[in-house]
Amino acid sequence: MERHTPEDLHHSRTRTRGEVALSRVLLAVLLATALTATSGAAQEAPPPAEGLARSFLEIPYPDMEGLEEAVTEQLNAAYGDLRAWLRREDAPDAELAAAFGRLGELLHVYKLYGAAEACYLNAAALAPKEPLYTYYLADIYRKTGRLEEAAEAYRRILALDPSHLAARVHLAKVLLAGNQAAEARTELERALAVDPQSPAVRATLGEVALSLQDYAQAAENLAYALERVPAANRLHYPLAMAYRGLGEMDKAREHLRQSGAVGLKVEDPWIDALEELATGERVHLLRGRQAFAAGRYAEAAEEFRQAVAADPRSARALVNLGSALGQMGDVPGAMAELRKALEVTPGNFTAHLNLGLLLASQGWDEEAVLHFQQALEANYTDSQAHLELGRALRRLGRLKEAEEHLREAWTMEPASAPAHLAHAAVLVEMRRYAEAVERLDWALERMPHEAELTWALARILEQAPDPEVRDPQRAYELAESLFTAEPLSDYALLAARALSDLDRCSEAAKLQEAVARAADEAGKAAQAAELRKVAERYASGPPCREDGGHEDGGSD
Repeated sequence: MERHTPEDLHHSRTRTRGEVALSRVLLAVLLATALTATSGAAQEAPPPAEGLARSFLEIPYPDMEGLEEAVTEQLNAAYGDLRAWLRREDAPDAELAAAFGRLGELLHVYKLYGAAEACYLNAAALAPKEPLYTYYLADIYRKTGRLEEAAEAYRRILALDPSHLAARVHLAKVLLAGNQAAEARTELERALAVDPQSPAVRATLGEVALSLQDYAQAAENLAYALERVPAANRLHYPLAMAYRGLGEMDKAREHLRQSGAVGLKVEDPWIDALEELATGERVHLLRGRQAFAAGRYAEAAEEFRQAVAADPRSARALVNLGSALGQMGDVPGAMAELRKALEVTPGNFTAHLNLGLLLASQGWDEEAVLHFQQALEANYTDSQAHLELGRALRRLGRLKEAEEHLREAWTMEPASAPAHLAHAAVLVEMRRYAEAVERLDWALERMPHEAELTWALARILEQAPDPEVRDPQRAYELAESLFTAEPLSDYALLAARALSDLDRCSEAAKLQEAVARAADEAGKAAQAAELRKVAERYASGPPCREDGGHEDGGSD
């Protein structure tokens, strides 16, 4: 069953909560208030601007509503420390920079990026030779999609320290994201000069080489990284694509089967040190997310339980715990946690979506539909929610509604092969065969290597009852291309059926008999016998099939 990752990891819903846009005007720092603790303590009035000794970038005051008491106390102390230094006319630049930096680091780790950025800019202005503040700025720019600013900041770090491996790798990824793959490869080759055995550098170089269609370099580097870090199973997918580009299909299939979700990060002590600053619920969420991403779901669940213990009304912790339990196969436990999350935040997108997925996995589509619909009320632009709702509606026979949502799914995410397949399937059920063929042709033009799209199109072309749509010649060509790339029996049987439609009976019989022999060798005597009956019928033609039926020994 497909399932969203924990809420913190869901890419389309990561938000910097309640942040005010950073003002670029140089003015007196207005530390608007000490943070209000969850106990409801009165806010301290901001210090008057004229009472401050210097001028700096304004620090946008972030909305702290919902943060647990331990976090607000921690931030409160950092704000208070900075306020004290700002009121001192004799405050040394280094001490004032450190105070800005300490507050910035805490805001950074709690994803309050706008205020953190202002702190780092002030700190960097006071201590221009301290690279840490520039590095943290680069991290914020990278995470908020400001690629040019991120690249410039990483270059400043590398000008100070050309051997900074993490900065070099991050710069390469930023360049790749900005469609500068050749420049990214140059940076990674410089990183290799520093550490030629770094698995993270080699893995990133492999992915950059793949984007440049340098399949040999991609395969060499990705294979090296996987050999050094076998747990990084996400690398199997790009390695499979590299082998496919080299025409080594056996290796490509082997690595596709092993593909997973665990990636490989470069060692980054400065960023790791940030996460150690988190306290209370947040520290357990951070640890749980790391364990979840590595596939250690039991460990992740335990961390998320501790996050819930720190803040029992944290919807984020409850959703994450439900996700981890779901991955462990504890469906009742996962559902219970997700329902608790919805009691806290009834409109929580991820809770509704994940609960809908779990209900659908148990065959409870009526209730699943309700949760998918509520997920879309929270975020109508999420393609997966449309896809899952469309699938559930199709299973319930509500084809018109299903078709509308499946169309929305691929419109919002044109590169989603599952969305195109699901839409084509419901069009076939609605007997709109020409539209189904058009949908799959459109998708294949953009994703020519997606075997499932080719397979679905070939089946429609071979089986469609509409003579205007049915095209056995093209169905055979598609099935043959699939079988050439991967000799599966289903592909061979479809090719044999298409040949029989064309009255190329002896060819169809030979192909069918070959599949029957393979079934014999696999110890499937009954299936082999059924396959041979069809082969004999093909051999008796033309016509190969008297009734035009699709007999293949029950393989579909």
